[in-house]
Amino acid sequence: MARLSKKGGWIILAVLVLLLFVALNPSGDDFAAWLSAQAQDSVAAGGSIGEIKSGTGTIEKARTSYGGNRRSNYYLFSAYRLGDERYLGVLHTFIKLK
Repeated sequence: MARLSKKGGWIILAVLVLLLFVALNPSGDDFAAWLSAQAQDSVAAGGSIGEIKSGTGTIEKARTSYGGNRRSNYYLFSAYRLGDERYLGVLHTFIKLK
């Protein structure tokens, strides 16, 4: 049986990493569920009235106003836009961008 060269091993590793990113690229439903969980956590933490209203507003945004046209799918990651806020979704993780 032939051994893989170092170059062949790195190519296989790179392909596997790319496939991992594609497989774990979050969907629009994943984003809405994450937003809802974040808002519920902030409400449960007992923040101020303004924070609670903001949190419940985010829950409503996640449930009702999130549309598929707000997600840009780049296959390895996704970019989300909710109002003026932008998020990056990669490996089933979301990062709020400034």
